[in-house]
Amino acid sequence: MLFRLFFAFFILVHGLIHAMGFAKAFGYGEKLPLSRSISKPAGAVWLLTMFLFVVAAVLVVFQVSWWWTIGLLAAVMSQILLFTAWKDARFGTIANMIILLGTILAFGAWSFERQYQKDVKSRAGQDGQLPIGAHSGSRPSTVAPSCTKLPPQGWGVGQTQSAVFHPGV
Repeated sequence: MLFRLFFAFFILVHGLIHAMGFAKAFGYGEKLPLSRSISKPAGAVWLLTMFLFVVAAVLVVFQVSWWWTIGLLAAVMSQILLFTAWKDARFGTIANMIILLGTILAFGAWSFERQYQKDVKSRAGQDGQLPIGAHSGSRPSTVAPSCTKLPPQGWGVGQTQSAVFHPGV
């Protein structure tokens, strides 16, 4: 939990730094330490990128599984903007790579969960029974201690088990 909040804060701070590009473009930041001028259309893109990072951070905090889509878009847009202001913003690449790593990991978790749910639904549709330890709309449950010893032939793939403990059911 703490890591998730730290990561969301990191995304938020990185995103808010993009406000500097917007401020420079629209004349709100004459004293900003940016050496190049930024056009107003580019400043609008800096603002949009900031907004996407803020949204991604909020989605991370609320554990929305598809936050990675917004985070990936924001990181790619940010990196493109950083190339245009490389002298001033090159260190933002490090933050973008950290966020990109987080989006890749989140995509993997999201993809795995999606495939799991798909497999559970397709398995339940074949013979009306769910896979061992699964029940509708949840992750696998814990097998009761009395069921941990398998018969000599073992359980085959796709076979069901009669005594499964389903907490909360």
